Amino acid sequence: MSKLDATIQAFWVTEKKLQWYSTFGTIVVEEQVLRESRVGGSVKRPFRDTIKVSSHGCSLPLQRRIADFGAERSGRNAVAALAEHYSIEVPLYTVDAITQAAAKEANIFNQQQSSGENPAVIQITQIDGSMVPIVDFARAEDVLDPDKKADKRKRRQCQWKEIRVCSTRDPSKADARYGVSFGGVLEAGLMMRMNCEQEGMDENTYIHGVGDGASWIADQFEKQFGTQGSFLLDFYHTGDYLGAASESCVHSKTPAEKKKWMDRQKKRLKENQHGQVLKTLEKFKESDGVADANAPVRQCWRYLKNRQDQLDYQGAIAQDLPIGSGEIESAHRHLIQQRLKLSGAWWLKETASNMAQLRVTRANQLWDAFWNQKAA
Repeated sequence: MSKLDATIQAFWVTEKKLQWYSTFGTIVVEEQVLRESRVGGSVKRPFRDTIKVSSHGCSLPLQRRIADFGAERSGRNAVAALAEHYSIEVPLYTVDAITQAAAKEANIFNQQQSSGENPAVIQITQIDGSMVPIVDFARAEDVLDPDKKADKRKRRQCQWKEIRVCSTRDPSKADARYGVSFGGVLEAGLMMRMNCEQEGMDENTYIHGVGDGASWIADQFEKQFGTQGSFLLDFYHTGDYLGAASESCVHSKTPAEKKKWMDRQKKRLKENQHGQVLKTLEKFKESDGVADANAPVRQCWRYLKNRQDQLDYQGAIAQDLPIGSGEIESAHRHLIQQRLKLSGAWWLKETASNMAQLRVTRANQLWDAFWNQKAA
Protein backbone atom coordinates (compact mmCIF):
# COMPACT_ATOMS: atom_id res chain seq x y z
CA MET A 1 0.00 0.00 0.00
CA SER A 2 1.37 3.44 -0.96
CA LYS A 3 1.74 6.32 1.46
CA LEU A 4 -1.18 8.02 -0.26
CA ASP A 5 -3.43 4.95 0.02
CA ALA A 6 -2.58 4.52 3.71
CA THR A 7 -3.39 8.15 4.37
CA ILE A 8 -6.67 8.55 2.54
CA GLN A 9 -8.19 5.52 4.25
CA ALA A 10 -8.44 7.57 7.45
CA PHE A 11 -10.24 10.56 5.84
CA TRP A 12 -13.66 11.87 6.69
CA VAL A 13 -15.26 12.45 3.26
CA THR A 14 -18.31 14.37 2.01
CA GLU A 15 -19.68 14.69 -1.52
CA LYS A 16 -19.21 18.46 -1.79
CA LYS A 17 -16.04 18.96 0.18
CA LEU A 18 -13.03 16.83 1.02
CA GLN A 19 -11.73 17.23 4.54
CA TRP A 20 -8.65 15.10 4.95
CA TYR A 21 -6.55 14.55 8.02
CA SER A 22 -3.32 12.68 8.35
CA THR A 23 -0.75 11.74 10.98
CA PHE A 24 1.82 11.77 8.14
CA GLY A 25 1.57 15.52 7.49
CA THR A 26 0.34 17.22 4.31
CA ILE A 27 -0.12 14.90 1.34
CA VAL A 28 -0.47 16.26 -2.21
CA VAL A 29 -3.25 14.41 -4.01
CA GLU A 30 -2.92 14.33 -7.79
CA GLU A 31 -5.69 16.08 -9.68
CA GLN A 32 -6.85 13.01 -11.59
CA VAL A 33 -7.54 11.13 -8.33
CA LEU A 34 -10.16 13.69 -7.31
CA ARG A 35 -11.69 14.27 -10.76
CA GLU A 36 -15.36 13.47 -11.23
CA SER A 37 -16.55 12.17 -14.58
CA ARG A 38 -19.88 11.11 -16.02
CA VAL A 39 -20.04 7.73 -17.73
CA GLY A 40 -23.36 6.56 -19.13
CA GLY A 41 -25.23 9.19 -17.14
CA SER A 42 -23.78 8.22 -13.73
CA VAL A 43 -21.19 10.17 -11.78
CA LYS A 44 -17.85 8.47 -11.22
CA ARG A 45 -15.79 9.57 -8.27
CA PRO A 46 -12.43 7.79 -8.35
CA PHE A 47 -11.33 9.20 -4.99
CA ARG A 48 -14.43 7.95 -3.21
CA ASP A 49 -14.27 4.58 -4.96
CA THR A 50 -10.57 4.21 -4.14
CA ILE A 51 -10.97 4.69 -0.40
CA LYS A 52 -14.35 2.89 -0.33
CA VAL A 53 -16.14 5.58 1.66
CA SER A 54 -19.68 6.73 0.90
CA SER A 55 -20.91 10.29 1.25
CA HIS A 56 -20.89 11.35 4.91
CA GLY A 57 -19.47 7.92 5.73
CA CYS A 58 -16.40 6.66 7.54
CA SER A 59 -13.76 4.30 6.26
CA LEU A 60 -13.29 1.01 8.09
CA PRO A 61 -10.05 2.16 9.77
CA LEU A 62 -11.87 5.26 11.02
CA GLN A 63 -14.81 3.15 12.22
CA ARG A 64 -12.34 1.02 14.16
CA ARG A 65 -10.92 4.04 15.93
CA ILE A 66 -14.38 5.41 16.68
CA ALA A 67 -15.50 2.09 18.16
CA ASP A 68 -12.26 1.85 20.13
CA PHE A 69 -12.90 5.22 21.79
CA GLY A 70 -16.65 4.57 22.10
CA ALA A 71 -16.09 1.27 23.88
CA GLU A 72 -13.95 2.99 26.48
CA ARG A 73 -15.71 6.30 27.16
CA SER A 74 -18.96 8.20 26.68
CA GLY A 75 -19.97 9.39 23.23
CA ARG A 76 -19.07 13.02 23.89
CA ASN A 77 -15.69 12.07 25.29
CA ALA A 78 -15.10 9.82 22.27
CA VAL A 79 -15.80 12.80 19.97
CA ALA A 80 -13.28 14.87 21.95
CA ALA A 81 -10.71 12.06 21.82
CA LEU A 82 -10.97 11.80 18.02
CA ALA A 83 -10.41 15.54 17.73
CA GLU A 84 -7.50 15.42 20.17
CA HIS A 85 -5.63 12.43 18.75
CA TYR A 86 -6.53 12.55 15.04
CA SER A 87 -7.79 16.13 14.46
CA ILE A 88 -10.98 14.60 13.04
CA GLU A 89 -14.35 16.21 13.82
CA VAL A 90 -17.05 13.55 13.79
CA PRO A 91 -20.63 14.28 14.96
CA LEU A 92 -21.83 12.68 18.18
CA TYR A 93 -24.67 10.82 16.43
CA THR A 94 -22.15 9.26 14.04
CA VAL A 95 -19.89 8.12 16.88
CA ASP A 96 -22.86 6.60 18.72
CA ALA A 97 -24.22 4.90 15.59
CA ILE A 98 -20.87 3.38 14.58
CA THR A 99 -20.06 2.23 18.11
CA GLN A 100 -23.47 0.61 18.58
CA ALA A 101 -23.31 -1.10 15.19
CA ALA A 102 -19.89 -2.55 16.02
CA ALA A 103 -21.16 -3.63 19.44
CA LYS A 104 -24.11 -5.47 17.87
CA GLU A 105 -21.78 -7.33 15.52
CA ALA A 106 -19.42 -8.15 18.40
CA ASN A 107 -22.30 -9.88 20.20
CA ILE A 108 -22.54 -12.39 17.34
CA PHE A 109 -18.78 -12.55 16.75
CA ASN A 110 -18.00 -13.56 20.35
CA GLN A 111 -20.28 -16.59 20.23
CA GLN A 112 -18.44 -17.99 17.22
CA GLN A 113 -14.94 -17.88 18.68
CA SER A 114 -12.72 -20.68 19.96
CA SER A 115 -9.18 -20.70 21.22
CA GLY A 116 -7.91 -23.02 18.49
CA GLU A 117 -5.37 -24.35 20.96
CA ASN A 118 -4.72 -27.79 22.39
CA PRO A 119 -7.24 -29.10 24.92
CA ALA A 120 -6.76 -27.62 28.38
CA VAL A 121 -5.71 -29.86 31.26
CA ILE A 122 -7.01 -27.52 33.99
CA GLN A 123 -9.21 -24.45 33.79
CA ILE A 124 -10.11 -21.91 36.45
CA THR A 125 -13.58 -20.50 36.00
CA GLN A 126 -15.46 -17.90 38.01
CA ILE A 127 -18.83 -16.20 37.59
CA ASP A 128 -20.70 -13.46 39.40
CA GLY A 129 -23.32 -10.78 38.86
CA SER A 130 -23.08 -7.01 38.67
CA MET A 131 -25.89 -4.44 38.65
CA VAL A 132 -26.28 -2.11 35.66
CA PRO A 133 -28.66 0.89 35.30
CA ILE A 134 -31.31 0.00 32.70
CA VAL A 135 -34.14 2.14 31.31
CA ASP A 136 -37.27 0.67 29.78
CA PHE A 137 -40.43 2.15 28.29
CA ALA A 138 -43.93 0.91 28.93
CA ARG A 139 -46.04 0.39 25.82
CA ALA A 140 -48.56 3.13 25.10
CA GLU A 141 -51.43 0.61 25.05
CA ASP A 142 -50.50 -0.55 28.56
CA VAL A 143 -51.04 2.84 30.25
CA LEU A 144 -54.28 4.71 30.91
CA ASP A 145 -52.94 8.23 31.37
CA PRO A 146 -53.42 10.15 28.07
CA ASP A 147 -50.31 12.24 28.72
CA LYS A 148 -48.18 9.10 29.09
CA LYS A 149 -49.69 7.61 25.96
CA ALA A 150 -48.65 10.64 23.96
CA ASP A 151 -45.24 11.20 25.53
CA LYS A 152 -42.83 8.24 25.57
CA ARG A 153 -40.59 9.99 28.08
CA LYS A 154 -43.34 9.80 30.69
CA ARG A 155 -43.51 6.02 30.26
CA ARG A 156 -39.85 5.62 31.17
CA GLN A 157 -38.99 3.11 33.89
CA CYS A 158 -35.49 3.09 35.43
CA GLN A 159 -34.20 0.11 37.35
CA TRP A 160 -31.04 -1.86 38.10
CA LYS A 161 -30.63 -5.21 36.37
CA GLU A 162 -28.02 -7.88 36.86
CA ILE A 163 -25.50 -8.70 34.18
CA ARG A 164 -23.50 -11.86 34.82
CA VAL A 165 -19.81 -12.01 34.01
CA CYS A 166 -17.64 -15.13 33.83
CA SER A 167 -13.92 -15.64 33.37
CA THR A 168 -12.01 -18.76 32.32
CA ARG A 169 -8.26 -19.12 32.49
CA ASP A 170 -5.55 -21.72 32.10
CA PRO A 171 -3.49 -21.65 35.35
CA SER A 172 -0.30 -21.27 33.31
CA LYS A 173 -1.59 -18.08 31.63
CA ALA A 174 -2.12 -14.57 32.94
CA ASP A 175 -4.97 -13.60 30.59
CA ALA A 176 -8.50 -14.92 30.96
CA ARG A 177 -11.35 -15.32 28.48
CA TYR A 178 -14.53 -13.48 29.46
CA GLY A 179 -18.22 -13.84 28.78
CA VAL A 180 -21.24 -11.71 29.73
CA SER A 181 -24.98 -12.30 29.79
CA PHE A 182 -28.14 -10.48 30.89
CA GLY A 183 -29.98 -13.79 30.81
CA GLY A 184 -31.31 -15.87 33.66
CA VAL A 185 -29.51 -18.39 35.81
CA LEU A 186 -29.60 -21.21 33.24
CA GLU A 187 -28.35 -18.95 30.46
CA ALA A 188 -25.53 -17.81 32.74
CA GLY A 189 -24.57 -21.43 33.36
CA LEU A 190 -24.59 -22.21 29.64
CA MET A 191 -22.46 -19.11 29.01
CA MET A 192 -19.96 -20.35 31.60
CA ARG A 193 -19.73 -23.72 29.87
CA MET A 194 -19.42 -22.15 26.41
CA ASN A 195 -16.66 -19.90 27.73
CA CYS A 196 -14.74 -22.95 28.94
CA GLU A 197 -15.29 -24.77 25.63
CA GLN A 198 -14.05 -21.77 23.67
CA GLU A 199 -10.93 -21.79 25.82
CA GLY A 200 -10.20 -25.44 25.00
CA MET A 201 -12.19 -27.55 27.47
CA ASP A 202 -12.81 -31.18 26.54
CA GLU A 203 -14.09 -34.22 28.46
CA ASN A 204 -10.74 -34.63 30.22
CA THR A 205 -10.31 -31.05 31.40
CA TYR A 206 -10.51 -30.49 35.16
CA ILE A 207 -12.57 -27.39 36.01
CA HIS A 208 -11.72 -25.49 39.18
CA GLY A 209 -14.58 -23.16 40.08
CA VAL A 210 -14.52 -20.39 42.68
CA GLY A 211 -17.45 -18.21 43.71
CA ASP A 212 -19.28 -16.57 46.56
CA GLY A 213 -22.09 -18.18 48.51
CA ALA A 214 -24.84 -17.47 45.98
CA SER A 215 -26.60 -20.81 45.57
CA TRP A 216 -27.20 -20.36 41.82
CA ILE A 217 -23.46 -20.27 41.12
CA ALA A 218 -22.73 -23.61 42.79
CA ASP A 219 -25.89 -25.15 41.31
CA GLN A 220 -25.01 -24.11 37.77
CA PHE A 221 -21.41 -25.26 38.19
CA GLU A 222 -22.64 -28.73 39.16
CA LYS A 223 -25.17 -28.83 36.29
CA GLN A 224 -22.67 -27.74 33.66
CA PHE A 225 -19.58 -29.68 34.78
CA GLY A 226 -20.76 -32.42 37.15
CA THR A 227 -17.89 -34.57 38.39
CA GLN A 228 -15.52 -33.00 35.87
CA GLY A 229 -14.52 -30.37 38.40
CA SER A 230 -15.00 -29.04 41.90
CA PHE A 231 -16.42 -25.81 43.23
CA LEU A 232 -14.74 -23.83 46.00
CA LEU A 233 -16.39 -21.26 48.25
CA ASP A 234 -14.58 -17.93 47.98
CA PHE A 235 -12.19 -17.78 50.95
CA TYR A 236 -12.45 -14.02 51.36
CA HIS A 237 -16.25 -14.00 51.50
CA THR A 238 -15.88 -16.61 54.23
CA GLY A 239 -13.49 -14.24 55.99
CA ASP A 240 -16.17 -11.52 55.95
CA TYR A 241 -18.56 -13.82 57.80
CA LEU A 242 -15.88 -14.78 60.30
CA GLY A 243 -15.00 -11.13 60.84
CA ALA A 244 -18.61 -10.29 61.73
CA ALA A 245 -18.80 -13.32 64.04
CA SER A 246 -15.57 -12.38 65.83
CA GLU A 247 -17.36 -9.48 67.53
CA SER A 248 -19.31 -12.03 69.62
CA CYS A 249 -16.72 -14.82 69.80
CA VAL A 250 -13.81 -12.84 71.23
CA HIS A 251 -14.15 -11.72 74.83
CA SER A 252 -11.49 -9.06 74.44
CA LYS A 253 -12.51 -6.30 72.06
CA THR A 254 -8.96 -5.32 71.16
CA PRO A 255 -8.05 -5.51 67.48
CA ALA A 256 -5.06 -7.73 68.28
CA GLU A 257 -7.23 -10.40 69.95
CA LYS A 258 -9.77 -10.33 67.14
CA LYS A 259 -7.03 -10.74 64.58
CA LYS A 260 -5.53 -13.63 66.53
CA TRP A 261 -8.92 -15.38 66.63
CA MET A 262 -9.50 -14.74 62.92
CA ASP A 263 -6.06 -16.04 61.95
CA ARG A 264 -6.67 -19.24 63.91
CA GLN A 265 -9.99 -19.90 62.14
CA LYS A 266 -8.56 -19.12 58.70
CA LYS A 267 -5.64 -21.45 59.33
CA ARG A 268 -8.07 -24.21 60.26
CA LEU A 269 -10.06 -23.64 57.08
CA LYS A 270 -6.93 -23.78 54.93
CA GLU A 271 -6.06 -27.10 56.57
CA ASN A 272 -9.61 -28.44 55.92
CA GLN A 273 -10.46 -28.39 59.64
CA HIS A 274 -13.78 -26.69 59.07
CA GLY A 275 -15.36 -28.99 61.65
CA GLN A 276 -13.27 -27.29 64.32
CA VAL A 277 -14.37 -23.89 63.08
CA LEU A 278 -18.02 -24.94 63.27
CA LYS A 279 -17.56 -26.20 66.84
CA THR A 280 -15.96 -22.92 67.86
CA LEU A 281 -18.80 -20.93 66.35
CA GLU A 282 -21.47 -23.16 67.85
CA LYS A 283 -20.37 -22.20 71.38
CA PHE A 284 -21.34 -18.61 70.71
CA LYS A 285 -24.30 -19.14 68.39
CA GLU A 286 -27.27 -16.91 69.13
CA SER A 287 -30.60 -18.43 70.07
CA ASP A 288 -33.25 -19.02 67.43
CA GLY A 289 -35.31 -16.16 68.82
CA VAL A 290 -32.71 -13.60 67.73
CA ALA A 291 -33.27 -12.11 64.27
CA ASP A 292 -30.66 -12.93 61.63
CA ALA A 293 -29.67 -9.29 61.36
CA ASN A 294 -28.52 -9.44 65.00
CA ALA A 295 -27.04 -12.96 64.87
CA PRO A 296 -23.68 -12.82 63.00
CA VAL A 297 -22.35 -16.00 64.63
CA ARG A 298 -25.40 -18.02 63.61
CA GLN A 299 -25.18 -16.63 60.08
CA CYS A 300 -21.51 -17.60 59.80
CA TRP A 301 -22.15 -21.06 61.26
CA ARG A 302 -25.01 -21.69 58.82
CA TYR A 303 -23.00 -20.31 55.88
CA LEU A 304 -20.20 -22.83 56.49
CA LYS A 305 -22.42 -25.71 57.63
CA ASN A 306 -24.46 -25.68 54.42
CA ARG A 307 -21.35 -25.58 52.19
CA GLN A 308 -18.96 -28.09 53.71
CA ASP A 309 -18.47 -29.78 50.33
CA GLN A 310 -17.14 -26.47 48.98
CA LEU A 311 -14.34 -25.94 51.53
CA ASP A 312 -11.43 -27.97 50.15
CA TYR A 313 -8.96 -25.11 50.46
CA GLN A 314 -6.13 -27.47 51.30
CA GLY A 315 -6.56 -29.34 48.02
CA ALA A 316 -6.66 -26.11 45.99
CA ILE A 317 -3.56 -24.71 47.70
CA ALA A 318 -1.70 -27.97 47.09
CA GLN A 319 -2.41 -27.61 43.33
CA ASP A 320 -1.50 -23.91 43.37
CA LEU A 321 -5.07 -22.99 42.40
CA PRO A 322 -6.83 -19.83 43.64
CA ILE A 323 -9.07 -19.95 46.70
CA GLY A 324 -10.55 -16.50 46.14
CA SER A 325 -12.71 -14.94 43.43
CA GLY A 326 -10.61 -11.82 43.01
CA GLU A 327 -10.36 -12.34 39.24
CA ILE A 328 -14.08 -11.99 38.67
CA GLU A 329 -14.34 -9.07 41.09
CA SER A 330 -11.66 -7.30 39.06
CA ALA A 331 -13.47 -8.18 35.82
CA HIS A 332 -16.59 -6.39 37.05
CA ARG A 333 -14.62 -3.20 37.47
CA HIS A 334 -12.61 -3.12 34.24
CA LEU A 335 -15.09 -4.93 31.98
CA ILE A 336 -18.51 -3.67 33.11
CA GLN A 337 -18.46 -0.85 35.62
CA GLN A 338 -15.82 1.29 33.89
CA ARG A 339 -18.13 1.86 30.89
CA LEU A 340 -21.66 0.86 31.84
CA LYS A 341 -21.82 2.61 35.20
CA LEU A 342 -20.75 6.09 34.19
CA SER A 343 -22.33 8.82 36.30
CA GLY A 344 -25.80 9.68 35.01
CA ALA A 345 -25.80 7.01 32.30
CA TRP A 346 -28.84 4.79 31.74
CA TRP A 347 -28.99 2.09 29.09
CA LEU A 348 -31.48 0.21 27.03
CA LYS A 349 -30.95 -3.44 27.92
CA GLU A 350 -30.02 -4.48 24.37
CA THR A 351 -27.59 -1.58 23.99
CA ALA A 352 -25.93 -2.34 27.33
CA SER A 353 -25.61 -6.02 26.41
CA ASN A 354 -24.01 -5.19 23.07
CA MET A 355 -21.62 -2.69 24.62
CA ALA A 356 -20.55 -5.29 27.18
CA GLN A 357 -19.90 -7.72 24.31
CA LEU A 358 -17.80 -5.13 22.49
CA ARG A 359 -15.67 -4.72 25.62
CA VAL A 360 -15.41 -8.51 25.91
CA THR A 361 -14.01 -8.62 22.37
CA ARG A 362 -11.26 -6.22 23.42
CA ALA A 363 -10.58 -7.98 26.72
CA ASN A 364 -10.33 -11.36 24.99
CA GLN A 365 -7.60 -10.06 22.67
CA LEU A 366 -9.89 -10.50 19.65
CA TRP A 367 -9.99 -6.88 18.53
CA ASP A 368 -7.77 -7.44 15.49
CA ALA A 369 -9.67 -10.58 14.46
CA PHE A 370 -13.01 -8.78 14.77
CA TRP A 371 -12.00 -5.93 12.46
CA ASN A 372 -10.12 -8.20 10.07
CA GLN A 373 -13.25 -10.26 9.44
CA LYS A 374 -15.20 -7.05 8.80
CA ALA A 375 -12.61 -6.06 6.20
CA ALA A 376 -12.65 -9.47 4.50
